[in-house]
Amino acid sequence: MATFSVKLSPHSCACDTPNIENLPRRGAFLLVWEYLHIYKGDLRRVPPRPSRFTVTQDSHRRFECAGPSWTTGFRAAGRVFQVELYLGPAAGRRVRGRVESILASLVVARLHRS
Repeated sequence: MATFSVKLSPHSCACDTPNIENLPRRGAFLLVWEYLHIYKGDLRRVPPRPSRFTVTQDSHRRFECAGPSWTTGFRAAGRVFQVELYLGPAAGRRVRGRVESILASLVVARLHRS
């Protein structure tokens, strides 16, 4: 999900996440992925999905080479997900609220594996 028309670099970051070339000052880019191969012991170490995702302005860290980002991981329905959020330096409360709403609307169903 993005609040702008994303232009990705042809070269990904060293960590293999997308390298965004045009993150606007008030923009947001949200990336959620699932870890497909998780051992049961690893599953227990990942925190459960929070009842509410809260993205604060002061929670930015330089987790990825694309710049300051907010990240969290969670488990739900026996599955594990990683969330990466890149925010432009002037992305305000309204933009963060939109992202929180999108994360709140995420539905995770249990997979039936054969």
